Amino acid sequence: MSPSSGDRDAGGWRTAPRRPIAWWRHALMALGLVAVIGGYDHAVWRNEKLLADGDVVRLELAPRDPRALLTGDYMALNYRLARDIEKMVGGNDRERGDALASRDGYAVVRLDERRVATLVRTQPAATPPPGSGERLLHYRLRESSVRIGTNAWYFEEGSVKRFEPARFGEFRVAGNGRMLLTTMLGEDLKPL
Repeated sequence: MSPSSGDRDAGGWRTAPRRPIAWWRHALMALGLVAVIGGYDHAVWRNEKLLADGDVVRLELAPRDPRALLTGDYMALNYRLARDIEKMVGGNDRERGDALASRDGYAVVRLDERRVATLVRTQPAATPPPGSGERLLHYRLRESSVRIGTNAWYFEEGSVKRFEPARFGEFRVAGNGRMLLTTMLGEDLKPL
């Protein structure tokens, strides 16, 4: 018995009969799509809420690189506070010879009248809450290097001169220590 012409494609190969996709597969795909879009919307909502309600905290910048050839114009950021945290936390671990893969913690800072942060102490968790006039800032310790907030500020190509005088990064900070960099400031604390 020879196969019917419907079992062969244009090249003469036999093809398997097509089965319709079960309704539950469509439902799973739709639920997955809803979960992805919902997760993205939640992340945007959290950032918008932080921008609207977060405390203003300014961190003094340490030396940085104003340009990267492969990724365009940006400023690689380093903060004086990160160096202070490294001295307080990282140095102890290096002296003991502990292998540091990664560790997170919280810097408790005090703000001066210009809202510039100064390190008071570090702690491994968000509790106990900071004292009066203090704020929590979340940090990440990666291979003995402290990371606070973001490590880069991207800007429009050709505007390097505008950001060269940057001396402070201004953040919005939530009560749990989560931070978003909002702008770069000059020595006079005015936005660039």
